Amino acid sequence: MGFQFSLFSNLRLDEHKAWLQSLDLQVKRRAYQKTITLRVDRVGGVRVGCSKTCPMREVERFLIKNRTWIEKSLKEAQTHQARYPKKTFCDGEEFLFLGNRLRLRHKQTTKAKPRFDFQSGEMRLSLSHRGYDLSQVSEYQKAMVTFYKRSGSTLLTKMVEENANRMGLKPNKLSFRSQKSRWGSCSSQGNISLNWRLVCAPARVANYVVIHELAHLQHHDHSARFWSLVEQYCPEYKACKNWLNHNQFEFDFLNV
Repeated sequence: MGFQFSLFSNLRLDEHKAWLQSLDLQVKRRAYQKTITLRVDRVGGVRVGCSKTCPMREVERFLIKNRTWIEKSLKEAQTHQARYPKKTFCDGEEFLFLGNRLRLRHKQTTKAKPRFDFQSGEMRLSLSHRGYDLSQVSEYQKAMVTFYKRSGSTLLTKMVEENANRMGLKPNKLSFRSQKSRWGSCSSQGNISLNWRLVCAPARVANYVVIHELAHLQHHDHSARFWSLVEQYCPEYKACKNWLNHNQFEFDFLNV
């Protein structure tokens, strides 16, 4: 990707170029997009959205114009990464599961592929006779995601069935997704989608999200009547909402 700096003074040309090249930049072009959008993700990636015809020099000018904000956001991302470091799946590392921080324990197995399971209050990683290998972290993460998806789908399916019977509200279809910013959704067709990563949360919190989405089958808004229905079946819903708001970044280790 080439950088063009004809729009800027020669005095700062080299400095601008070095700064732009230091960014973990991704430019996504969309046919329907008319304006330039900008965000910095939690791992320090600078993400720009623009039209398919937007010239790169226009993107560069936009980035430099917003440099102060970008640098502030990058510092926040560094703080986030320091607080929630990337998992290495070493023995003794902690993982959030059902609201508890469980220590990971390695277990030797005859199987070639790594596998996670939950036993006796511990998270276990079954490894082949070769043992732990730092170069295999991506494989360990895939195995963990498989375990969490399976566990989350099982847990949430049971919660939907139980609460649907209590509330007299049954979804047309139930599915599971891995959104990074949404815990659930309910379509106008009565289809409910839940984030399987809710298995990280305490059961009462996951149960609140299930009740929340089921309540949308009756009230397709967030009106007083909607919240009254939620409170009827989950009196502590406000505390559950707060838990999700305060702990949402604890789920990042499941981002593939």
